[in-house]
Amino acid sequence: MGIGVSLFLVAIGAILVWGVTTNVAGIDEDAVGWILMVVGIVGLVLSMRSEERRGEAGAVAAAGPMSKKARPAPRTRTSVDLTPGAVLSAAPGNELESRQGIDVGAA
Repeated sequence: MGIGVSLFLVAIGAILVWGVTTNVAGIDEDAVGWILMVVGIVGLVLSMRSEERRGEAGAVAAAGPMSKKARPAPRTRTSVDLTPGAVLSAAPGNELESRQGIDVGAA
């Protein structure tokens, strides 16, 4: 039962207890109203407790190993010389340089 349904039950119960003045044979409107209000309040308390627990689980997951602080920095793009005859090699620092002397690591 969600928070909305709980509040709806409390409202209907209050209307039956304090708003309805007619009598239906065999039904005590006040008793039905009080029962609906109690069920609505119990449902509201349980719904709020489950939402609270979900929030705690979300906080733990956010502080886990894949939080934004723990993620690696995004890779930078490197332009490559694709002219015929250019031979590329990996240089220290993961930058590519051409053996023909053309610096392709700068974007």
